[in-house]
Amino acid sequence: MIEWMQKNRKFLVPTLWISAIAFIGSGAIGWGAYKYGGAGADSVATVGDRAITQSDLRVTTANLFNYYNNLFHGRFTKEMAKQMHLQEQALQKLVNDNLLLNYADELGITVLDDEIIKEYTSIDAFKVDGKFSKSRVEQILRSQGITKKEFENQIKKGIILKKLNTLLKMKATPLEEESIYAGKNLKNHLIVKKLPLDLDKVQIDEEELKRYWQAHKGEFKTPLSYTIEAIEIDASKTEVDETKLKPFYEENRLKFKDSNGKIRSFEDAKDDVKKLFQKKIAKKEALKSYLSLKKGKIKAQKSITVDASNAPFDFSKLKDLKSGSYIKALETKEGWLTGRVKSVNLPSPKSYEDAKDDAQKSLKHQKGMDELKKEANSILKNGIKDGDDLGLLSASDTKKITKLSPAESQKLLQSAFSSSDKSGLFATKEGVIVYEIKDQKLLDQDALKKERALLGKNIEDLKSDSINSGLIRLLGKRYEIKQLVRFTNKKEG
Repeated sequence: MIEWMQKNRKFLVPTLWISAIAFIGSGAIGWGAYKYGGAGADSVATVGDRAITQSDLRVTTANLFNYYNNLFHGRFTKEMAKQMHLQEQALQKLVNDNLLLNYADELGITVLDDEIIKEYTSIDAFKVDGKFSKSRVEQILRSQGITKKEFENQIKKGIILKKLNTLLKMKATPLEEESIYAGKNLKNHLIVKKLPLDLDKVQIDEEELKRYWQAHKGEFKTPLSYTIEAIEIDASKTEVDETKLKPFYEENRLKFKDSNGKIRSFEDAKDDVKKLFQKKIAKKEALKSYLSLKKGKIKAQKSITVDASNAPFDFSKLKDLKSGSYIKALETKEGWLTGRVKSVNLPSPKSYEDAKDDAQKSLKHQKGMDELKKEANSILKNGIKDGDDLGLLSASDTKKITKLSPAESQKLLQSAFSSSDKSGLFATKEGVIVYEIKDQKLLDQDALKKERALLGKNIEDLKSDSINSGLIRLLGKRYEIKQLVRFTNKKEG
């Protein structure tokens, strides 16, 4: 969650105006010291002709904490905040806001006292029994360590930003609404035909196969394998003190459940309890064998060569071992294996005879798919005559397709809705599928009417985000930005 939020901060950070209000009624949090790197005792940064104060940073950081805390349902901690570099986020937010405030100053946007009072008195936290209370204001601001002047200044900035945002707002046009709705709700009437791959019908001769192997022999290699001087411990041959089974069962009851997840009784699970207990004892024996082998007191029982296809244990456990490495204890189906790696056998090209079967399968698959694609292109050229009619489908209607597998359905819709062609084909593991768009349904005016208000709002928000992002980038070059603090919680990397 933290990682996702760090990558998507711009979607989570509320406006400075909301910061000022949301801070009211929430506890202030100490964020540790930050070191000053410039002039201005109360300033943490300057943007153009405006200064960002310690109070601005404290209020915005606290509000961001509260915002994330709501997302985490009250479980957002100070340590998590530090991990997300919350102070740095807050300062960047303030820099962006002050770039816009400088621009608003240029445009001559001002705030009347009546506007500040209206906003001030509308805050629910300042009301007692539904009425604005000056004493309540003083109490809350004092508890938060913020002066009345500082808070009014926050409100003033918020009003200016709201006015600027109103000036920059662009309403959605009917064409934009129709275009986005049509794109989102486009439906294609699809006809499909499956051309299955039948390897038995693909004919190749010996010379053709040899030429193919010669050209691709680097693809046919022996697998990575390990030759091991092994000692195997068969757990089933381990002697067990029957009196110890019941206490062992009690300690490990949760491991003995039936198909419904219910814990089995000792009598019912006794055979499995014994097997697990034997496995535990056998491991101790395997570890003793490992130490004895390493000290040269015993010799291995036999030499085995294993690869990923035949290893009686988790083959990945060998990945970091070299020739001469000792194997401590690897669990097998029968018990445990310990030993020493005699050699690591790296993949090498197979001879023609050894590679023949694999090469034949590969060549047949390639040749068969090539022939199917030729057939598919011929069908597309002349139109699908005997395909399956899937009806009208949207880009997300994979579950409505019963003639194809889920993977095939997803690939069909992806191809049909991402291409500008009326027909097409795509390969699958089992063959080739051709499709044709018989008809399209672009726009349902009645359905659009129902969604127009929400759609218009979403388009306006997208436009505002785009305009604000572009404007902030431009203003960042226009107004000088000076950061006067260096946070003690440095970013990693």
